[in-house]
Amino acid sequence: MNLIIILKNKIFFFVLSKTFRIFVLNLKQIVMSNSNSTSGIGLFTVLGLIFVVLKLCNLIDWSWWWVTLPFWGGAALVIGILLIVALIAFIFRN
Repeated sequence: MNLIIILKNKIFFFVLSKTFRIFVLNLKQIVMSNSNSTSGIGLFTVLGLIFVVLKLCNLIDWSWWWVTLPFWGGAALVIGILLIVALIAFIFRN
């Protein structure tokens, strides 16, 4: 019984790792094919998708906040910088 479970886990891991490799290679091909244009998948989008896949496959034990950080982190950083600049402008204005 334990041997069957171990074999099933190894087969599942093999299929999962092969699927993940194909997923990463396809994303790399998409990114490389659009390297001459401004549209396409960016680095942070690819990184975010990889983190989501790893989280859904229980390969990482991170909070969903950290997993989705590549999707919303850039916008949060820009908003934070704008708020700091607005605060400094407000302080020096008065």
